[in-house]
Amino acid sequence: DDSDDDYLSNKFEKSMKFERKFDRDANGDKEDSNRKEGFTSRTFIRGQKPELDNQSNKDGKNDDSAALPKRATFIPDDDQEDYKLHVNSGINFDNYDKIPVDVTGENTPGPIASFGELELPEFLMENIRDMKYVKLTPVQKYAVPIIDRGRDLMACAQTGSGKTAAFLIPIIKGLHGTVLETDSSNTSSTAFPRALIMTPTRELCRQIFTAARLLCRGSNIRCAYMYGGIEMNKSRRNIQATGCDILVATPGRLIHFLELVWVSLRYIKYFVLDEADRMLDEEGFYEVVNKIYKEAHQSGDADRSIHLSMFSATFPNEIQTLASRLLSNYLFLAVGVVGSANCDVKQEIIRAEQRDKVTSAIELIKTIPDEKTLIFVESKRMADFFGIKLGYLGFKATTIHGDREQEQRESALNDFKSGRINFMVATNVAARGLDIPKVDNVINIDMPDTIDTYVHRIGRTGRCGNVGRAISFFDDQKDLGLAGALVGKLQEANQPVEQWLRELAAGSVGAICNPRYSSNSRDTRKNVKINKYVDNPNEQDDDDAAGGGGFMRGTNVDYDDSPKAAASEWLDE
Repeated sequence: DDSDDDYLSNKFEKSMKFERKFDRDANGDKEDSNRKEGFTSRTFIRGQKPELDNQSNKDGKNDDSAALPKRATFIPDDDQEDYKLHVNSGINFDNYDKIPVDVTGENTPGPIASFGELELPEFLMENIRDMKYVKLTPVQKYAVPIIDRGRDLMACAQTGSGKTAAFLIPIIKGLHGTVLETDSSNTSSTAFPRALIMTPTRELCRQIFTAARLLCRGSNIRCAYMYGGIEMNKSRRNIQATGCDILVATPGRLIHFLELVWVSLRYIKYFVLDEADRMLDEEGFYEVVNKIYKEAHQSGDADRSIHLSMFSATFPNEIQTLASRLLSNYLFLAVGVVGSANCDVKQEIIRAEQRDKVTSAIELIKTIPDEKTLIFVESKRMADFFGIKLGYLGFKATTIHGDREQEQRESALNDFKSGRINFMVATNVAARGLDIPKVDNVINIDMPDTIDTYVHRIGRTGRCGNVGRAISFFDDQKDLGLAGALVGKLQEANQPVEQWLRELAAGSVGAICNPRYSSNSRDTRKNVKINKYVDNPNEQDDDDAAGGGGFMRGTNVDYDDSPKAAASEWLDE
């Protein structure tokens, strides 16, 4: 499950056809052959989409009984409390003050020390306090004034470091008090957002919308979302009835709304790509993002400027090259070690043959039956198999992947966030951006294809200064291509590296592997001004003086004896 492949899978689903199924009523009478029933009772035993049935086309003839997939009818409850759950700061949050920061580019705005320096409207300051944003993280200190000044930005910071607030707060400030003046030819059937935030997955879209909505309480700024798997006309009616100033969307659904002229980008002022490296990296997907960006530029006034920001925990060199085609005179913000793993996550690599990984994982899980654990596997089928296996063994488990219906995906995620379920088996659809409170462990039964995905996966724990644990099962043959980059990430985070892994890494030189395995880059531009900062450089503790380098270089925490932390895909349509 390398994705729920949004735009690309959307085109596939539209062309999907399958055999009509007919039921008999209680009296045994055959139902009208013209009745169109898309699914049988077997279809959703495990929440799967229907399998293709090519029987109707085996003779090469068209079958009038073939139909498009069932139309989505799910309507989320935007007021559900589970959506509002998020990670609060943990025991190592103060270590953020020691993170090194680089800002490259010309005319760099200086950092801020508090939100009070921004002269934010009172409603926004009150909402910030309500959400317990007590102290700025480094990405917020530097990114907020850059966006506030209207500069384009490419920002790279660790998972769980507060990137969402870093772009939402200056956008809300910029939109507050301004009125959108549309001309008389515009009809009420079209929505005109002024800020567009695009995400690769539905769950991340929902999460950012919830955060934006909470930050906009008490104002006239209206927030809306659109993503696949939910009832489309409901989304349309929502944005047309109240309008929207901030729109959070996945690209496939946004393209569809643009084609139907239900949304126009002619008044867009802010454009944000969250998890930008993944959105630009997916095959054929750069063109989709580029199309939306051009639509935003070409549909408005010629003198209108659009401020583009890109955020991620990883920005490989080739993705920077693609991104630079969209950005104009941009600043590059690098917080800590670019592309590195969070040092508040204790990483353990366990050597295991591929055929033994499931058994080994179950034995491990039996030792942590009450801990909140996110388990990553390679395929949707494996996610279902392992989730059922855990349930059979008596564990409270659920699954999330691209073949589950959206209602089931959101229900599974909310159950896991709230603690009603403490094991969730997932594919890469849950690897990026999700802010899940109190995740104690991340387990990689199947190692990912790239080191960037590994960094994002284990970043579901150890967020905002909380500590966590990541356990990965490594097969000498299947996972060999990842060995060298994995050793590098472990060393960056001051984690122990087993001798057998060092030897594998040394022997894998020249092995065929994904070129993104070696992505630990900074700004790839030449001859640009570099501004280096370290917050509170004189406040070094003993570990820093010994060369630990602070939070990003390895926080020396006794993970076994530390108190519990304070509580609080891929591409989707």
